[in-house]
Amino acid sequence: MNVVARPPEGGAPPVGRDTAARALAATVPAAYARVRVCRQALAIPAEQVLQAGPWPADGLLPVPRRGGALAGMCHHDGGLLPVVALERWCPIATDVPDAPATPGDDRRLLVLRCGSALVGLAADAVLGVSPAPAAGPVRLHHEDEEHELFQSAVMLGGEATCVLEVGRLTRLARVWAERARLHGDAPDAAAAADAGAGAGGPDDLARPVPHAILSAGGLLAALPVQHLRQVVPAPALEIDFGRGAVVRGLCQWSQRKLPVIDLAQRLCATPPAGPLPRWMAVLSVDGAMAGLLIDEACQLLPLPPSAPADDAGLPPGLLPPRMTALGAVQPLDVAALLDGLPMAVQPGAAAAGAATTAARGSPAYLVFEADGVYASPVDGIAAIVPLPPDSARRLLAGEGSTLAWRDQLLPLQLLPRYGGAGAPQQLPELAVVLAPAGARPTALAIGRLVSWVPANTATTAGMRMAAVGELQMISVGRPSAAASYMVLDLAQLAFLLN
Repeated sequence: MNVVARPPEGGAPPVGRDTAARALAATVPAAYARVRVCRQALAIPAEQVLQAGPWPADGLLPVPRRGGALAGMCHHDGGLLPVVALERWCPIATDVPDAPATPGDDRRLLVLRCGSALVGLAADAVLGVSPAPAAGPVRLHHEDEEHELFQSAVMLGGEATCVLEVGRLTRLARVWAERARLHGDAPDAAAAADAGAGAGGPDDLARPVPHAILSAGGLLAALPVQHLRQVVPAPALEIDFGRGAVVRGLCQWSQRKLPVIDLAQRLCATPPAGPLPRWMAVLSVDGAMAGLLIDEACQLLPLPPSAPADDAGLPPGLLPPRMTALGAVQPLDVAALLDGLPMAVQPGAAAAGAATTAARGSPAYLVFEADGVYASPVDGIAAIVPLPPDSARRLLAGEGSTLAWRDQLLPLQLLPRYGGAGAPQQLPELAVVLAPAGARPTALAIGRLVSWVPANTATTAGMRMAAVGELQMISVGRPSAAASYMVLDLAQLAFLLN
């Protein structure tokens, strides 16, 4: 059995002298995994969490002990993994009213690593992964007391959370498994691999990266944890673009509007049926942010970096699938997933590397489809509501129609056709209610919503077309995937049509 429980000479475990472990401990974490043990929230450096999966179906194999933190052992990757239960060993909060007790079937087993040492940790829940604050952890105990487990805390999601250092845990509990023997490798080869960690060699590119495994529509996706900001209950959509759209809608999160992508729709060939998922993962890369609708954040799993999917014929943001112990998993390329979504850009930031900069004070735009795709400033737009099919048919037939809105009957009109004579106009699906200053409210029929452009992110340009005259264009997005739209101010148009 590869469980090491005997303290070596000098009172320090091998992991305490492991060069790679010391280098890892000295590195400021980029993110923390937040877990709950009993009723105590703990933060663990995300790169030290190899897996966060379900509790073993058969429970733990007993290891009779007179005391200490060792709760038992379990099978893992062809070997035996010791599992620590902190509540058996040190005081853990048990009187926090807002943290419900977790049934035994819902417990989680975390596989933690520090250098060449692995240890299991019994947890009641995995709360998510949060980016490390810029200020880093706060040292609470400034005397390095070797017999104490917690010495630092960090602010995550507005909550002060104790930091669990894996190296300190293995040293104090004197419980760990040798990673090389657990995986069936020769100890010398594993030691050489650990000694070379961080050397910047070509093997670094193949080192496993922690991924959050997300489920959506019965399928699994893998998201690198460095791009996962938070997993939160899915907020209500302020604007719903409808099923089948690249972006499902917009929501308000942390004082900014986020585009919301339906992961199940991205993974499946057909849009999923039923209500929207209950959870949203907040993604971030290079200042761009978006929400990802998911059914569940399942566990953390180390995966090798994925090769680019240039010729794989996959939708943007998806990489070739991998087979794991959980089955087929689709890795996500977050940069490609958010590329070309102007909604994801931080307001006030122009597209990186653009030839021109976004005008300060440029308004937010609503991008919609009529006989073409247009952008309209949102000023003057009071509401966007579904258009009854019979009203839409009357409009296309040239008959007058009205729209019931807030106990009023508003005149309902079609937009003029700016795309010229072409294919027959599609049946409008939505009505934009406009309340221009000094004019009565009116409604204009549009096909569907396409996108949202945040304020201060659009680059404007003027041009002239013989059939239309002077018009304004906006360009949004990164240079590699910029999109341009003709500006059609719906509020001004409603005033003129009145």
